[in-house]
Amino acid sequence: MRGQVADDPSARVRLIPESGLSFNDRQIQDRVVAPDGRFEFAGVRPGTYHVVAEAGGQSRARIRRSLTVGASDVDGLAIRIPPPDSISGHVSIEGETYANTSPIWIGVTAAYPNVGVYGPTSATPAKDGTFRIVDLAPDRYKVIAGRSTDGLYLKSVRF
Repeated sequence: MRGQVADDPSARVRLIPESGLSFNDRQIQDRVVAPDGRFEFAGVRPGTYHVVAEAGGQSRARIRRSLTVGASDVDGLAIRIPPPDSISGHVSIEGETYANTSPIWIGVTAAYPNVGVYGPTSATPAKDGTFRIVDLAPDRYKVIAGRSTDGLYLKSVRF
């Protein structure tokens, strides 16, 4: 498998099998891209993978793409790492005034196994119920919520 990361020659590229890992079958491969942004993974078996490219240096940018490898080689995979983004929202609790409840946190977790979240993963809402999680890579996430007392569950998320 060969490709190129545009605009960031100091990036790292990881190839992660979608099916997961076992102790004896560590297939995660990690590469620092060449000065021209090119990278190569040799001996990639057929299957579905997550290709994760992370910007180098101080930038906190990342992109994840799904890729299915068949019997033939993958060549010319082009990756552009977008800048990080944020998620913001408002928490409301039925039957209670938000400001009078025990502390709540809103978080995100990766929607895909074996692929972590790159950036902060949670935020505590302000007294008016607003929150913002910043510096997240564009991707799919599961939203989670919690507080120190029982009886809270996530009823809905609107996007």
